[in-house]
Amino acid sequence: MWNLGKTSRFAQIVMALSLAFSLRLSASADALPNPDGLCLADAYEYLGDENSVFREVTWAEADFLFRTEGTHVFLIGGPWCTNTSPVVGYINEVAKEYGVETIYLFDLRLDGATADTHVRESDGAMRRGSVITGSLYNYLYGEMVQRYLTNLDGFVEQNLASGDVFSFRDKEGNVRELSRLQVPFLFVYNRDHVDEEGSPAPIIAALEEMKERDDFLYIDGTIDREKEEEYRELLRETVFEALKEGETSCLTDFDFIEALYGQKAEEAVTATLRQIRWQLKQKQDTLVLVGRRNDPATRLMLEAATQEAKANQTMVYLFDPQLDGGVGTEIFGYGKTPDITREDSGFAGLYASLISDRMGNLGDYTQGMIFPEDGEAKVALPALPFLVAVNPARKDENAHPAPVFALAEDVESVPEVFRSMMQNQGLIYQAPAVQPEADPGNAVFRLLSHNRSRLVAGAILLLLVGICGITVLTGKHS
Repeated sequence: MWNLGKTSRFAQIVMALSLAFSLRLSASADALPNPDGLCLADAYEYLGDENSVFREVTWAEADFLFRTEGTHVFLIGGPWCTNTSPVVGYINEVAKEYGVETIYLFDLRLDGATADTHVRESDGAMRRGSVITGSLYNYLYGEMVQRYLTNLDGFVEQNLASGDVFSFRDKEGNVRELSRLQVPFLFVYNRDHVDEEGSPAPIIAALEEMKERDDFLYIDGTIDREKEEEYRELLRETVFEALKEGETSCLTDFDFIEALYGQKAEEAVTATLRQIRWQLKQKQDTLVLVGRRNDPATRLMLEAATQEAKANQTMVYLFDPQLDGGVGTEIFGYGKTPDITREDSGFAGLYASLISDRMGNLGDYTQGMIFPEDGEAKVALPALPFLVAVNPARKDENAHPAPVFALAEDVESVPEVFRSMMQNQGLIYQAPAVQPEADPGNAVFRLLSHNRSRLVAGAILLLLVGICGITVLTGKHS
């Protein structure tokens, strides 16, 4: 215990207030929802938990997990899937019941939304008279199954025996046929696991359940509590009973960035295209570093950006325009990549829509090449990598939307972006013309509203504990 008898009365008062403040911080730190949780809670109608166990991973992160020792829990699916969205809440609930801290959400649609980007489509697959663009990169699914999910056939309905299989042409030109998993596909994975006969069996347990919410949870439009419990029990028996307490991995952005970018960057978070689009709708300053993971220039800019972010107490969102994170070329050895900044990728429209929808005035800040959108409208493409500062609430002097307010296309100009951000924050929160609206549907506004009562209660607690500390300390020496 501290001996306060020989300290001055002023020092005692300061120590009492400091203790009260530290108690307030420790009490609130774990109570705040995390931003990734807000994004997922918005995306999944039936999740209902801003602090869920789910963590959405990029393709590069998923590939890293498949190659990393330890036990990982995956859910393959997406918010676009009418079979996945209704069950994520139950999966989250049962996972917490078993002490699972993280389930990695992985989407086979490269943009996390549209059917045309689905890579689990066989060669030549058509939709509405056109070849599905995702099928041009179906080697991503094929190699994932061949290399990592080697015992998938025993866990899915559309297996080799069914005749309804997935086919693709590998880099040697050979046609391969593999099992076709359907989503949601929940599974426990360990690369080193073997079956009773000693054969590799990396998928330890799995559940492939294709049901609509109305089909198995409702009776005459009313939720059936017995059916809910039946599904929870199905999750327990088929998946979670295969786990041992504390067995599963719980990797963070810090871990992934260190592994994939070779840097320790606590001030950066990785993001999928779906997450970037969501984040750039929030009425707040957001810094996005757009660069290819396997480009040395990206790593140099990341280092500079995170140093500035640390000094300015902010974060950088790290987005790789290669939607596979370079896995197809770097790990699998194929010659093409689904890079949305390349016109010949088939996914150039995704870059064009990202800029036109979220960074419409980007062209005011760069002399870079002009990027075509469907051969007509044009959007700017700065030199990669680039660091951009965006706030959707910002307007120009004529009250027109001007979300982009700073850009760096080289390492030397990175500090200027952070100076602009500091100036912009002052502008946003002082000038009524560009204040963010108090939109209850906005995740940032919800976050503040959700915690307003806690903040008020914390302030009162801080005041009371401080007064009590002062009273006790001054009373001893009066």
